[in-house]
Amino acid sequence: MKKTVLISTLCAAGVLVWLVVDHIRTPEIRNIILISMDTTRADHLSCYGYPKNTTPNIDAVAEQATRFEKALTPAPITLPAHSSMLTGLIPPAHGVHNNIGYQLAPSNITLAELLRENGFQTTAIVSAFVLDHKWGLAQGFDTYNDSFKEKSVNRFGAERKGDETTQIALDWLDNKRDRKSFLFLHYYDPHVDYSPPEPFLTKFSDDPYAGEIAFTDHCIGQVIQKLKDLDLYDSTLLIITGDHGEMLGEHGEEEHSYFIYESAIRVPLIIKLPGQKEGITVSDPVGLIDIVPTICSLLKIDPPAGIQGQDLSPLLMGEVPDAYDRFIYSESLGPVRIGVSSLMAISTDRWKYIQAPRPELYDLDADPGEEHNIVKQEPQRARILEDKLKEVLEQSVRTDPDSKIDLDPESIRRLESLGYIAGKAEGEIVFDGTKDDPKDFIHVFEQFNKALNLRDAGEYGKAEAILLDLIPERPDFQEIYVKLGDFAAIKGNYTQAVLYYRRVNQFEDPLPLPYDVYNDLAWIQATRPTLMSRDVQEAVRYAKKNCQQTNYNEPNALDTLATAYAAAGDFPKAVETARKAHALAVAEKDVALSWKIGKRLKLFEQDKPYIEE
Repeated sequence: MKKTVLISTLCAAGVLVWLVVDHIRTPEIRNIILISMDTTRADHLSCYGYPKNTTPNIDAVAEQATRFEKALTPAPITLPAHSSMLTGLIPPAHGVHNNIGYQLAPSNITLAELLRENGFQTTAIVSAFVLDHKWGLAQGFDTYNDSFKEKSVNRFGAERKGDETTQIALDWLDNKRDRKSFLFLHYYDPHVDYSPPEPFLTKFSDDPYAGEIAFTDHCIGQVIQKLKDLDLYDSTLLIITGDHGEMLGEHGEEEHSYFIYESAIRVPLIIKLPGQKEGITVSDPVGLIDIVPTICSLLKIDPPAGIQGQDLSPLLMGEVPDAYDRFIYSESLGPVRIGVSSLMAISTDRWKYIQAPRPELYDLDADPGEEHNIVKQEPQRARILEDKLKEVLEQSVRTDPDSKIDLDPESIRRLESLGYIAGKAEGEIVFDGTKDDPKDFIHVFEQFNKALNLRDAGEYGKAEAILLDLIPERPDFQEIYVKLGDFAAIKGNYTQAVLYYRRVNQFEDPLPLPYDVYNDLAWIQATRPTLMSRDVQEAVRYAKKNCQQTNYNEPNALDTLATAYAAAGDFPKAVETARKAHALAVAEKDVALSWKIGKRLKLFEQDKPYIEE
């Protein structure tokens, strides 16, 4: 190991002894605070060169901390990125590839579990439903605060603003027990919609995304000030980072989760040691997966076996390896949602290779905006990086059946309200040159997102028109038919709704529809005898699928199955199923539902079906 140029200069000035002694006397780490800023690209922090003063509080920390200029996330989407942040593993290893349809399986060992085993009180405060405890990130936390008290800015209650999150953190610090503590603090504000409160809304009226980052910095500043007021700042290991960036229209993508260009995967990473006063800048590439092994090293505890991140503690001490040769992995399965190829990348200090049907290679020193694909000019370098990418995948990919999950409709609606596309949970981490290239279909992804936004605004006609226009381009994009079926049912066109829903189930590999879609399809066909495309046996099949996805333990699903049995003339099964549904509704104290089911039950006991017109 050798010192950096800065440290060598200090040595020449006779200061090295003081520096070494200062590190030796670094206070014991009593507190660890890991702050994650959602959807925050590094180049929008003023300490990373943004021309507007967006982050004065974080800048002040960076002046006394280690700032990593090139920190990369393994995925441009929240749940996979945080899973990597808290395990030290890339997505092929921990098994979480998207926000919808995945959870962090219990077989993974989290940072919170490690710290709790080593005497730390562990607390998490998160600000969006995408990090809800049900997705597995609560492993190892004594307290996992994901309940939003204030009236959410999101009409589905899927997120909370930073001021509520901050107040919970301040209260926690005020009441913190006199023991070692770990706080994971997550801010969601920089995510769309960009609507910072005053005075940030006015100050950044022409740049609301930057305004959200400035508001988040303001919130973080309050936490830092509280640490100082409580005399905890100098005993705290403070880490400030982002989970992923935001494209802001670059390469045709408005937000994130599709491409893996630098704007989406380069994030801030600032680490301040207890008592550290001198700032250090590191230009070598690092990853979010390095946070866990670095904390383990600083605490002198063993990281989990098979961890993929690297210990950055030497860099925090101002040292660099004699040969620093990192290959940082990133992926996106977002394009798979619309039936095109996945994306995978490997990055070095200068080069970036993206595996796609038409591979891409960029010289980031000469072309930081990744505008000029030089894969044809540098074929040998591209092959070397492609081989390295294959090696990383061969060493990483594992299958854990607990990673994939089926979602209830309420969870899907809440996640979609945050801008995430529901669909099949795909784990397609393969080199497949036969699929379409994502670069050619970003407009489809963007238009589909636009349709969802219009739906949420109640403009179903405009949303439907967009989706109909997309069918000729992506006829195999199954989620289009799901949404068109929803729109048709909302308008009362049940014949058309059935046809759209059926279209999904006619695919060779059909999308596993969420249970509310099966429920709607079964209900429509069971209760409307004049429907042209009515098929009561199909209604029974779909109602059974509906119940299977809810473990035959959801009264609405059982009510639909009972109604389908009655439509098919099987009244004994209809009565038996309706009685169970009624008992569950009564147990849940759902008066309205129990009354409706009871009314239908009386019909079934008289061998009469339930008919809606």
